[in-house]
Amino acid sequence: MVTPSQSLCLTCGLCCDGTFISGVPLKPDDEVAPLKAVGINIVSDNDLTVLKLPCAAHKNCTCTVYANRPQVCRTYKCKLLKRFEGDDTSKQSALEIINKVKSLKNEMNELAFAASTTVQSADEIISLLKKCQTDPNIGKRKQDYAHVLLKFGELQIYLDRFFREESKFAPAPLDRSPAAPAEIQPPALSKV
Repeated sequence: MVTPSQSLCLTCGLCCDGTFISGVPLKPDDEVAPLKAVGINIVSDNDLTVLKLPCAAHKNCTCTVYANRPQVCRTYKCKLLKRFEGDDTSKQSALEIINKVKSLKNEMNELAFAASTTVQSADEIISLLKKCQTDPNIGKRKQDYAHVLLKFGELQIYLDRFFREESKFAPAPLDRSPAAPAEIQPPALSKV
C-alpha cells in the first residue's frame, strides 16, 4: 500500500531527476553494484562516493532500484514533503506547487532549446544557467539567453522556497542607499 507521502513523491521526482540536487552522497554500507548495474553514474574521490543525478534508475517517477536504493534516498525529505507530513501544506497545494515547478522546468528547457542551434547547445545553455548559482557574472556576459535566465531564476526561486532546506539562488540584496548624498538638503521654504 502506498502512503500519502509516497504518493506525493511518486508524483514529483524532482530530487531524483536532478532538478534541485546534483548528487547523492553514498554511505560506506550502500551497495554500489546493483546501482551500477542499471547504469547509475557513481563517482568517487578520496573520501566521498556520490550518485550523480539525474538518476538512471528514475523512470516515470518511480525508482527501479527501490529495494536497493542508497540510505540517503531512503531518508531524504524535501522541504515540501516535510510541510505536507506536518499538515502545513495540503496535498492539493503540494501538487499545485509540484506542477508549477515542473511547468517552469519544461518552459526553461524549451526556451533553452529555442535559443540554441542543437540539442547539445541547449544542454550547454542549461549547464551555463546552473553555473549562475555560483557565478552571478555569467548572466551579465550572456545577454543572448536573458529570457532563459529569467525562467531559470524563477524556477530556482520556487525550488528554494518549496524544496531546498538551504537557498542556493538567493538574489543579491537590494541596495537601499539614498540616491543623493546625505549632506545635500532640500531647499528651505521661504516664508512669504
